[in-house]
Amino acid sequence: MPLSYTSTRSTAWRILLQLLEATYQEILPGQDLSHLTGMIDTFYDPRRTPFWVIEHEQNIVAGLWLGPAQDQMSGAKAAYIFMVYVKAQHRQQGLARHLLSVATVWAKSEGYLQLQLQVATESLAAQALYASLDFRTRAYFLSKSL
Repeated sequence: MPLSYTSTRSTAWRILLQLLEATYQEILPGQDLSHLTGMIDTFYDPRRTPFWVIEHEQNIVAGLWLGPAQDQMSGAKAAYIFMVYVKAQHRQQGLARHLLSVATVWAKSEGYLQLQLQVATESLAAQALYASLDFRTRAYFLSKSL
């Protein structure tokens, strides 16, 4: 991560919401995202589901949110990554890689045995990043509209 960027743990609920909205606006342009407030209300707890941000010139440009989970196949204690997001103009500078390193350190310190996440099928760059960090596909998330 370049020296002009700083990484800190945050408890700013509104910043978390803004980064989640930015994440999903890129993947699902024009979709109603009002459900994200409820998601944060349900899952965000600063002690159990930490949130980190990266700042550049006093602007938030990236974030990571994770929390507890359990591997459904093995039963292993896992840390689940709810969100990794880097604003487009700040990509390809190692920020996501840095945040995933932070996630790894935190998860190990909390006794987790795995990191887990979902990635959109359209997010090829993210998939390549995760593969380079030894994330492996173990299942497929399927959805059917009703």
